[in-house]
Amino acid sequence: MTISKQGDTRPAAASAPTTAELEAVRRREPVAMERFFAAYYDRVFGYLLRLVSERQLAEDLTQEVFLRLHRSVDRLDPSRDPGPWVFTVAANLLRDYWRSAEHRRRGQRSDLAAAERADDGSEDALERLGKTENEDCLRRMLAQLGERDRQLVLLRSYGDMDSESLSGVLGISREAVRQRFSRAIKRLGELYRRFCEPERRST
Repeated sequence: MTISKQGDTRPAAASAPTTAELEAVRRREPVAMERFFAAYYDRVFGYLLRLVSERQLAEDLTQEVFLRLHRSVDRLDPSRDPGPWVFTVAANLLRDYWRSAEHRRRGQRSDLAAAERADDGSEDALERLGKTENEDCLRRMLAQLGERDRQLVLLRSYGDMDSESLSGVLGISREAVRQRFSRAIKRLGELYRRFCEPERRST
């Protein structure tokens, strides 16, 4: 099965699959499975790429995410949004990778975190992140975030998960989700003004 991959900027959210489509996925009908995977591939790939920073590694991890989804598709609940399930699998795989010998050889370090929608201007900040056209500017912004906060922003941005879903995925309270996200998004706003606005004014 071939699925296209589109760059590393934030993809538009896929339209939610219908209950009938999800039931077909659960029955492992080939066409339904391919459409389902194609709908989520770019978002999962982008999320992983921003965290591991190596395209080939991100592609390998993304393929493994979808292999795991295929093996566990009987757990899919057609009556619920499948997004949290997809990104739970991705987050668990990433955690396994960070604990692995391969990760230690690469000398990378990171932690899992969470994100949520908030009423403190966070949507505007995430919208700026998604619309940032200068890739170098975006890379510098994310590099300045700590690993935990970077994971937080990207999981919210690519996974589009609310605080309740993230609380369950990551095993922290909804209040911890809110506090971590609020701190990270304020820092993101500062970084946007520092790295991106001067470049926009100079063009």
